Amino acid sequence: MGAADDAHSWRSVPLALREDAEGNESDEGDDEPQQQAPDQHHDDAHDDEDASHANGIRGALLATALVVPLVVIARWRSTKRLDAQAVVPERELQALRAVDLFAPLPLATVETLAVRATAQAVSAGEPIVRVGEVGTRFYVIADGRLEAQAGPITRRLGPGDYFGEIALLRDVPRTAAVRAETDGLLYVLAREQFLGAVTGHVRSTQAAEAVVDARLRASSEPPLD
Repeated sequence: MGAADDAHSWRSVPLALREDAEGNESDEGDDEPQQQAPDQHHDDAHDDEDASHANGIRGALLATALVVPLVVIARWRSTKRLDAQAVVPERELQALRAVDLFAPLPLATVETLAVRATAQAVSAGEPIVRVGEVGTRFYVIADGRLEAQAGPITRRLGPGDYFGEIALLRDVPRTAAVRAETDGLLYVLAREQFLGAVTGHVRSTQAAEAVVDARLRASSEPPLD
């Protein structure tokens, strides 16, 4: 390679690198060793401590990130095992299986609903739901007699009947008022439990929508003379 090529190659090196190289060349003749200042040793030790501390924090965060998902999964599996091991209450199961909305559901789903259903005792004359309230529950009648008032329509309800589905499925305020005519017992499902079961299956959703449409039409019709 000629001198011109060497010069061209040298100019292509960034200025900062050329200056460092030239500075190093000027120091090559100096045979006296450089002694590091005591303060430099202190700074290096301090930097090592900072790096070690930072690595410790990163390690702790990494360990937490790995452990937390495992805890969540373990708890979820534990809950699933509890549901699977829970004894299915026979009376609640029979009452829920008689509900036409639940007829298309797999037996295991209805059994889960039976396990999660809560029993609510009611007294004669007690209001259960009122028109305009926010719907948060679905009710199945186990014992007793109730009265439902929806517009001009009054219905008498007994064991095997249910109510509360319209507000949950349509996400609207209660469209009917229901009160107990006698002492009775209701099986109650929370909103999430009811919707999770019904809307998770096509046929069950279709059955629920058919019931809702029929009841809304009936409540808007004038009473017969």
